[in-house]
Amino acid sequence: MDVYRAAQMQYKEWKNIVFNHDATWRILKDHPNWRGVPLMDDSSQRNKRAYTPETLSSKAPIAPEVVAEPERPTRKQKKTPSSSQSSKEEQFQKLLVEFNEISEVTKAEHEDKKRYQANLEEMKAEMNKVKKREMEIQRKEKDFQFYIQYHDHLTGPTLTAMIQMKS
Repeated sequence: MDVYRAAQMQYKEWKNIVFNHDATWRILKDHPNWRGVPLMDDSSQRNKRAYTPETLSSKAPIAPEVVAEPERPTRKQKKTPSSSQSSKEEQFQKLLVEFNEISEVTKAEHEDKKRYQANLEEMKAEMNKVKKREMEIQRKEKDFQFYIQYHDHLTGPTLTAMIQMKS
C-alpha cells in the first residue's frame, strides 16, 4: 500500500486534486487489460505537444532555426485552361438557359401551391357551410322533439305558456 499512497500523493501534485476513485481502482487494478500499462513517471506527466521554455531547456540544445514555426503547406492552385471569349459566352448562355429553366419550374411550383391553397380555402368554406346546416337541422330536431312531447304534468302558468308556444 505504500506504492498506492505514493501514487495518490503524486496524483495530487500532478492534478492539484485528491484521487477519489479508490473503489474503481480496486476493481480494475487486477484486470488483465491494465496489467500491461506502464506506470507513470515524471517524464510522461507533461503533454508531449506542449513546448514551454522549461521543457525546451531541459532537453538538448536546439538551434534557433529548428525552434521557429514551420511553414504552412500551401494548396496547389488548379490550372484552368485558358478559354477564348466565345467559350465564356457559351458557358454564360448555358448558365442563362439553366437559370431560366429553373425559374420556370419554380414559377410553376408557386402557381401549383397557390391553386392548392385556393382549393383548400374553398373546401374549408364548404365544410363550414355544411356544419352550419347540420347545426340548424339539429336545432330544428330538438324543437320538434320539444313540441311533440306531452306536457300533461305541467300545471298553471307553465302549462298555459307551453300551449301558447306550441300554437
